[in-house]
Amino acid sequence: MRNTTITRRLRAAAILSASIALAVPAFVATPAQAGVLHKHPTAAGVGAGLVAHHMAKKSAAKGGHSLAARHPIATGVVAGVAAHHMLKKK
Repeated sequence: MRNTTITRRLRAAAILSASIALAVPAFVATPAQAGVLHKHPTAAGVGAGLVAHHMAKKSAAKGGHSLAARHPIATGVVAGVAAHHMLKKK
């Protein structure tokens, strides 16, 4: 019988590493060759918020008791604002 807590952590780590691997080229691009995320920071913020909200809802459905699982809308808003802010900052 496998330990579900370890399985969930590994799954979350895999999703996080895949997300970082996809996002790094957009954040590394210079202003002369701005990526799609730099050209559309609001859309990127909305997308980040939707993904964070969805993941928090799934965590809550599986019995998660973290702050993000208890407040999925706030989690989505914070993730969206942070993504938008970081893209506008560069």
